[in-house]
Amino acid sequence: MKKLILKGDIIFTPTKEEFKIYEDSYLVSEDGKIVGYTPSCPPISK
Repeated sequence: MKKLILKGDIIFTPTKEEFKIYEDSYLVSEDGKIVGYTPSCPPISK
């Protein structure tokens, strides 16, 4: 399983009319698919 964690301002549109903004958050992906976001750094395992 390949995991990637990116830190930054996350902006996405769950609907055409709505923006969600998460400042200074972490985006987590596994095997090329986004699995979540969090305001604090998730644990990193090897």
